[in-house]
Amino acid sequence: GSWVNMTSDNKGRLIVSDQYGALYRVSPGKDAGTTKVEKLEVPLGEAQGLLYAFDSLYVVVNRGQTYESGLYRVTDTNGDDQFDKVELLKKIAGGGEHGPHAVKLGPDGKLYVIAGNHTKPPEGLDPQSPHRNWDEDLLLPRNPDGNGHATGVMAPGGWVCRTDKDGKEWEIFCGGFRNQYDIDFN
Repeated sequence: GSWVNMTSDNKGRLIVSDQYGALYRVSPGKDAGTTKVEKLEVPLGEAQGLLYAFDSLYVVVNRGQTYESGLYRVTDTNGDDQFDKVELLKKIAGGGEHGPHAVKLGPDGKLYVIAGNHTKPPEGLDPQSPHRNWDEDLLLPRNPDGNGHATGVMAPGGWVCRTDKDGKEWEIFCGGFRNQYDIDFN
C-alpha cells in the first residue's frame, strides 16, 4: 500500500502506516536483505499521523475503510516489545483528504493534532482556547466554488488542537486553514 506517515520509536525503528491498511514496524538494516518489516498485530491502521512519545504510539486515524477517525494511543502493557493495547483518546469528526492528519510533540510537552477543513473541531474544547470566537465575517456576499468543493464548510476551517499526553484536555490552538497536512516547530 501507500505508506503515508512514519515515526521512529525509542529503539530507532520506523513505524509506518498503510493509508488503507495496517501499521508496520521497520527495522532498517545495511541493505534490503537485512531490513526487517513486520506487521503490528494491533487492530488499528489507516493512519495519517504517527508519533512515538511518552512510551506510547499516538495514531491519528483518518476514517478509511475500517477504523473510526480520531486520536488513538497504542501501548505495550507487558514489556514484550509488542503493542497490545489500543485506546481511542478522542473521536474526530472528519475523513478523506481534508480530514484528520498529523500529530506532533510540541516544545511544551503537549500533543498537537491537525486536521483539514472538512473536519469539525473535536467536542469538549476549552472555552478559553487560544483560538476562539471565530465567525464567518464577510465583507462581500459569499461566492461558493462553482464545482461545489467545500460548499458549506465554515469557520474555523482546518485547525490545530493541542492536548495532554492522555488526551483529556483539548484546546484549539489556531484555525482558518484549508488542508494542511503536517506541522513542525522552530
